[in-house]
Amino acid sequence: MSLDSNKYVMYATKRCIHCGKGSLIGVKEQDIFNYLSGQLAQDAFPDMPMPLREQIISGTHPDCWKEMFAEYDEDLAYESSKEV
Repeated sequence: MSLDSNKYVMYATKRCIHCGKGSLIGVKEQDIFNYLSGQLAQDAFPDMPMPLREQIISGTHPDCWKEMFAEYDEDLAYESSKEV
């Protein structure tokens, strides 16, 4: 199977455990194939910000993550998923 490493596709994440909403994230076709084939998210998406990788893994939106854990770590520097 030949995949285009520059082609983007939309990936539907799991529902967020905080707000209950799902999301679509634009990812490179080759990267999502690698991830769904068992590659670790940090290896499959090396150029993706950590908060968006977490959203792919768990479905938790970056802003929801900040809300859930802000009281434990005031230095969380998660970017909004809207910035992609």
